[in-house]
Amino acid sequence: MVAVVFQNALTTIAVKHHIGILTIKNGKQNLIADPVFIRKEELEEVIRACELKALILTGHGKNFSSGADSERFGDYKEQTEAFKEKLNEGKRVLDYIEQLPILTVALTNGACFGAGFEIALSCQFRIGCKNTYFSFPERNLGLLPGMGGTVRLPRLIGRSRAMELILSGNLINAQQALEWGILNEIVPKKERMDAAVKWVEALLEGTSHKQRAEIIRAVNMAQNADIQQLYQAETETFVNLLSDRFRHKELQREKKHEVEKRRKSKH
Repeated sequence: MVAVVFQNALTTIAVKHHIGILTIKNGKQNLIADPVFIRKEELEEVIRACELKALILTGHGKNFSSGADSERFGDYKEQTEAFKEKLNEGKRVLDYIEQLPILTVALTNGACFGAGFEIALSCQFRIGCKNTYFSFPERNLGLLPGMGGTVRLPRLIGRSRAMELILSGNLINAQQALEWGILNEIVPKKERMDAAVKWVEALLEGTSHKQRAEIIRAVNMAQNADIQQLYQAETETFVNLLSDRFRHKELQREKKHEVEKRRKSKH
């Protein structure tokens, strides 16, 4: 039996046999309206109280997540420092997920873009379906991934392929993601949750919690050297580019207003 043990505006957590299932739910696209889609303390309490051995992150409906709600960026137009703190707090949540001493799996389906992709990258493993697509569309907004994507993706698939994916904004399908090492496995769409649970159970079998935790800790120590410094540089760049975008839009409005003013003065 699956029991829902937590719910907020963007996520729910259900538990079955000490496996947590965190579901992103925000409209058809499951947009990440806030970098802090769940507070670290809330997730920590669920893991402790339910004695979770694994955590599966997924999206409600047809998509994992199409990424950040870019319409919300304007809320921070005059609050640069507040936006930096929001991004950094969101990164602390993803750091916490990445460092968890339990198994973490992103079960992807449909769109896994932008911030959604970055959430998936914070997990140890990623499982997809044939209709899963990955992309960093931030380049179309004049930005770059702002929640650890520029750090985690190169470490996962190498500098060159990561650079190509981030600079181009191109979509890659599940098969290509599997070949590049983004996905660990492709499963049937209709049975994806059952397949993910079985996949996790196979890794849990025959190992103790202490053994798994020590393996995860050792691998993470090798992987995450100087990550905080890299995060800080990414945050600064993201906010600077966003400020440039706001200034560009303001200039466009001023030019449009000036053209309209001149046109009226001729009549």
